[in-house]
Amino acid sequence: MKKYNQILIIDDDEINNYVTTKFIKKMDLSDVVDTISNGSSAINYLEKCEGSKGKFPDLIIVDISMPIMDGLEFLEIYEQRFWKKHKATKMVVITASIREKDKEDAMSFKCISGFLNKPVDVDSLTRLLK
Repeated sequence: MKKYNQILIIDDDEINNYVTTKFIKKMDLSDVVDTISNGSSAINYLEKCEGSKGKFPDLIIVDISMPIMDGLEFLEIYEQRFWKKHKATKMVVITASIREKDKEDAMSFKCISGFLNKPVDVDSLTRLLK
């Protein structure tokens, strides 16, 4: 399986961040995993990454439901500001929502590579990232 240089998890659920980070490390997907709790802070983080050569994440995992700026708002801004320059970055949406509309809304973005339901587990993460 591909090893990523840098992975960013955007989710306000600290337990989910901890568990997903543990899975990523166990699967040896990356040595660098950063976590951010909302879309607004993630946009600021990515702007700083653009200023650093080779520091932009090559995998981003984003939750749909978060305070301050939710995942859909983040994706809208991401596509406008970053996607054209970073098309190689894989973008995965995660959610605990059971609403089909949430998945449809998320998958309508061109930058999306895949979708996972919470709780994330090793098998679903492996299938998606193969």
